[in-house]
Amino acid sequence: MTKKDLGCLGGVAVAGTAGGFGFWLLGEWANSPMFACFNRFGQITALMFIGALSAAIGVYLLTASDLTSMRTYIFAVVGGLVWQPITDAGKRLVTNAAVSGKVARVNSSVERLSDATESRSPELGAQIKSTLPSVNAALQAASGVQDSSKQVDIAQSSTRAINAILEAARQAPDPSLQALTDISLEAGRTGQADVAVKAVQGVRTIGFSAAESENHALAADATKSLQAISSQSLDPMVKAAADNSATSIHMKLTEVSEKK
Repeated sequence: MTKKDLGCLGGVAVAGTAGGFGFWLLGEWANSPMFACFNRFGQITALMFIGALSAAIGVYLLTASDLTSMRTYIFAVVGGLVWQPITDAGKRLVTNAAVSGKVARVNSSVERLSDATESRSPELGAQIKSTLPSVNAALQAASGVQDSSKQVDIAQSSTRAINAILEAARQAPDPSLQALTDISLEAGRTGQADVAVKAVQGVRTIGFSAAESENHALAADATKSLQAISSQSLDPMVKAAADNSATSIHMKLTEVSEKK
């Protein structure tokens, strides 16, 4: 960073502190001070700091401002004056960037898993397990995201992961079953009911296939997973999907047994 850059940053910060001081004056005039628990000096100091921060966010993050133009510094003063929407926008920007990184990691994990499935890799089980942390991290981030498009990105990347795990289940059913169960539980905890139900359907597919092939141990494991999901979920849609899936596996086992 050059001296010129530092000078511009300092100018933006000073303009923002002026805006923050203006916010304090307006609060005094309206008899509704911000940070009423502080004394006057504390209120002014806090608002000037916030104003400087808001101005920097507005000039450097939210806009492509020309730092040689006086309008930029006027904008910085306004940014310090109306600091709350600007700081909120900056927070959303940072949150969205973090979510984009998490979604990218999920997609990368899914690609590696698909490659391992196609090549019938002996490390397929380990690859399924390594996909799980990135999916859970993306789901955990969903609760703090306000941007609906980012919510969609999280749901879509999680669904791609579920599909890839289900495809791998033909070769590695046990780790796939555990991964789908974990995803459903995590999605339920973070309010992603559609993702949770999609994972439940994956567990049902594994259990139903096991029942048809008379793999009683795997079918029983799938049923236990569905019962665990049902007992731990607070979402009625997820609970119903898990209960119905467990019932369908039991019915298929009974049907296959009666045909003997």
